[in-house]
Amino acid sequence: GVMIMAVPSVTLPPLHWPISGWGSMFLKGNPNKTEEDYFLKDFSEEEIKEGTHLTVMKFAAESKSQRGYSKQKSAVQQSVV
Repeated sequence: GVMIMAVPSVTLPPLHWPISGWGSMFLKGNPNKTEEDYFLKDFSEEEIKEGTHLTVMKFAAESKSQRGYSKQKSAVQQSVV
């Protein structure tokens, strides 16, 4: 009985939790948000001026470069046009 109650209560809620940049399993993310937007919201203006956000921006750039082929292809096509 515990297993029957625990599995849906633990596995189903994360399906609906949206992450602004990526969405959730059922909802699309915001196409106007970038990785930089998502990660920069954790920093205050003062921290950004001090440069404490730079390592996170390197991570955001790396995560953008690790996207699937279709995303990279469309980005290349847009830059050519």
